[in-house]
Amino acid sequence: MRRPIIDSMRRTGRPPRQRSTRPVVRRHVLAAAAGLAGMAALPPAGAQVPAPAALPQGHALRAGDVRVATPGPGRMVITQTTERAAIAWQGFDIGASASVTFVQPGGTSVVVNRVIGAERSQILGRLSANGQVFLLNENGVIFGPDSLVVAGALGVSTRRQAGDGWTGLDVQELREPGGGAAIDLQGHVRLHRGGIALLQGGTVHLRGLQAPGGSLWVRGGDVSVGMSGDEVRLGAPVAIEATSTATDPSFAGEMGGVDIDAAGKLEVAAPLIVGGEVGRGGQVRLVGQTVNVGNVHVASTANDGGTIEIVGRDGVTLSGGLDARGARDGGRIMARAAGGIVGDGGHVSVQGGRRGGEFTVDASSITWRHGGVDATGRLQGGSVRLHATGALPAAALQLAGRQEFNANAIQAGHGGSVSLSSETGMVAQKGVRLSVEGAGETGRSGTIEVLARSGERPRPTVVFGSTPGGSLHLGARAWEIGDGDPPPSGDPPATLDPSVGRLAARELSVWLDRERAVQLTAADELVVKRPVVTTNDASGMLSLTGGRVSLAADIQRIAGDVVLRADRRSTQAQPPSIRMQPGTAIRAPASTVSFLLPGDPSTKAAGPAAPVLTLDVVQADHLVVDASGAGLDLVGADKRYDGGTQVAVERVALSGVEFLPTSNLRPGVEAAFVDKQAGPAKTVHFRAWLTGYDGEERAGLRTPGRESRQGGGVPDAGSEPIWETVAAIHPVPLSVAGVVQPKTADGTLDAQVTLSLSADPLPGDAVTVVHGAAEFDDAGPGEGRTVTVRDVRLGGRDGGNYVVPSTLTLNGLRIDPAPEGTVRPGVVEKPDPERTPDRNAQPDPNAQPDPNGQPDTNGQPDTNGQPDTNGKHGLIEMPGSIETPASIGKPGSGAKPVFVVDPGGAGTSGRSTRAVGVSIGGCGAVSGCVHALGQFRPPGRPCEERPLADLLKPPASPLKVDQGVCRLKERSSEEGKP
Repeated sequence: MRRPIIDSMRRTGRPPRQRSTRPVVRRHVLAAAAGLAGMAALPPAGAQVPAPAALPQGHALRAGDVRVATPGPGRMVITQTTERAAIAWQGFDIGASASVTFVQPGGTSVVVNRVIGAERSQILGRLSANGQVFLLNENGVIFGPDSLVVAGALGVSTRRQAGDGWTGLDVQELREPGGGAAIDLQGHVRLHRGGIALLQGGTVHLRGLQAPGGSLWVRGGDVSVGMSGDEVRLGAPVAIEATSTATDPSFAGEMGGVDIDAAGKLEVAAPLIVGGEVGRGGQVRLVGQTVNVGNVHVASTANDGGTIEIVGRDGVTLSGGLDARGARDGGRIMARAAGGIVGDGGHVSVQGGRRGGEFTVDASSITWRHGGVDATGRLQGGSVRLHATGALPAAALQLAGRQEFNANAIQAGHGGSVSLSSETGMVAQKGVRLSVEGAGETGRSGTIEVLARSGERPRPTVVFGSTPGGSLHLGARAWEIGDGDPPPSGDPPATLDPSVGRLAARELSVWLDRERAVQLTAADELVVKRPVVTTNDASGMLSLTGGRVSLAADIQRIAGDVVLRADRRSTQAQPPSIRMQPGTAIRAPASTVSFLLPGDPSTKAAGPAAPVLTLDVVQADHLVVDASGAGLDLVGADKRYDGGTQVAVERVALSGVEFLPTSNLRPGVEAAFVDKQAGPAKTVHFRAWLTGYDGEERAGLRTPGRESRQGGGVPDAGSEPIWETVAAIHPVPLSVAGVVQPKTADGTLDAQVTLSLSADPLPGDAVTVVHGAAEFDDAGPGEGRTVTVRDVRLGGRDGGNYVVPSTLTLNGLRIDPAPEGTVRPGVVEKPDPERTPDRNAQPDPNAQPDPNGQPDTNGQPDTNGQPDTNGKHGLIEMPGSIETPASIGKPGSGAKPVFVVDPGGAGTSGRSTRAVGVSIGGCGAVSGCVHALGQFRPPGRPCEERPLADLLKPPASPLKVDQGVCRLKERSSEEGKP
């Protein structure tokens, strides 16, 4: 459901929300008005003045329901029965004696009147409505000087629309100005409480408007508001309807709003009165290519002051007064321009009953003549800021005549702030008075800034009053703290540079002892030629900043910090520097002393361009040295693992920082690995520090370092900044001893070895020795055997911190002969003539003799008997099956494996009886071993010795032999044939 325009404003009780710095009407607020977007046309020439009784002509209903009646000459009544309606007219004029009345369902009802003829509209008589009326005419609209408009809201646009018609039912926002015929509003427009006036066209001229708590929105090319004696008032109290009076309590809390954006020149000659006497101050936004503004009032006598924003794309002239006073808090006034801003004698007030408001001016150049700014507050001063950003003229900020910039607290509380700054020079003589006094027993003075980078030093009068505290920041091309300016009665020396600020050291000391913080900033050089001595234990901070800071005299303080900063923005070619001349001292034993040469830690200047910090005697409670503009090269030595993180520093090169022979400061550096573990490129953290300023207390020395991980900013007092580099921790070499377990010949090379470290690791380290294969050089029994242990390495929590040889050779070992009767995998014992037959064996009735002398492989085994391990011709049948490739023969897939034994040990000298092959029917013999664990070992690799019982266990998976297996048979030593 769409919300009507005026109703939306009433619900919010404030001007529309801002996008960026520009107020924007809410989308539902502009439901009917913003077809006002996108029109452009020129007014026809030679338009005639309509007859006194002229009325709108040739209507056609486009949307909604209306009835048009003319009850008498010069009278038209348009009755609207729907909430929204749109009417197309051939012409829409109202003669000087005529009247047009819209009777609408309510104050939120909307009617849009669009002129499709070729003539501009002239409203010379009376137009009234109890709701919201919009008039769209691309040819132009003029309201005569005797015209009167009384309505809930009025919208007028001369911009070209897209499409044939506009129903007013869709939400659109006002667009930027651009084209369109003129709108000239010379008559009187009176809107109901909270009403809105929307004017959108080419040239817009507005002379009079009244809308209590309402808003004015203007978008045009060139815009002018009023002439002398005219008034635009959008604040209560205003008597518009007989039922509304100046004391109507419903006005309380309401504020008006003016938003004017001109593509060209904006002239506001008439007073703009926006806001209410009993409500909050209103909001005014004035934007144009050039803006000339007279008096603008957004004050409130019962609430907070309002807001004024003035923006000139080229320049701004303020020829009248700007008033944003508030009974509670003062308001906000902001003026900005890409070019210059001229304050031509008008007074500015953001005074507050509680707190003063804010006044800000930002422009390339600022000229302020005989005006002044009042930002006082009863309980706290406000803020005043004028900032000139341009490189030209030589004095971009000029304050002429006698004027006062006042941010005092009047009754109790702290003073506010006054800031005058220029990127070039400034003209401000003693007739310009800057005041930030506090008030009451607990009140403290405020802050004053007067900053210029070139030209003659500004000399305004600064007033802190009798209250303590506050801060003073003075900037000039150069500063000299010495004897001060020459007496005014005498002629200054001809060589005296007017751009150098000369401040008496004695006067500076008095300011500091009044608990005021003082900062002096020089674009070029700052020199201390006379001692600065303070005696108050609550003295303020002293900060000295310049391209080059030189101490030729002592600074002695009981309390109060001292900051010396070299500014890299110096206009001179010399590098920034802070130099304590020989024999000088800074003695502040209860304070923090800081030396700051900020720079880019990622780069280090070399040679004559390197910043310089020269230090002599410094006494302080805390010391901060930020030499990030200098250089610090640190190299840590590699080391062998020792269980600690310490790093020996091989080389320290500190460039850009020097210590005079009489200095009490001593530099030091320490380094440590981030952990103790061995590694080739370990991170090392460096800390550089100074001692001597307060006994053995250490202060972190900040420099770029190598691979510095410190970002921008200044370390806190007493901190020790950290930088990073890399170095190696080499592992400690250890030797390993081994013990080989006695072995009986089993036809394999396997050796059982126990390894241990020949030297203990560091106390507390956990280290173990692990290894891979250990093998004899010969499987046969005998003396002088050698065992080789491969893949020797260290494990455990600290094993990586040590290193051992990866191969270990053990000599002088022996393999004992195997006793008779040993059963090994794939091996059967020799025939035993005294074998006892198996009494449980049953003959196989299905057995058939083999005419070829081969065992009967088709018979069934004796399932009740045990395998005959001592027989000559018995088969050793294994549980499980054998899988073979289908490409070899016709293996009996699923057949039970049978070992073939060879008493000669597969071509050896007959030292043992081993299973050396498998019989593959029709395929020949294959050397190798198959055992119950499903492994097949090719020729040349020994079989493991294993009890026969293990061979009879079912394998975990079928046996796989790459060459294929047809049938496994036994071969005895006596027969020597399959």
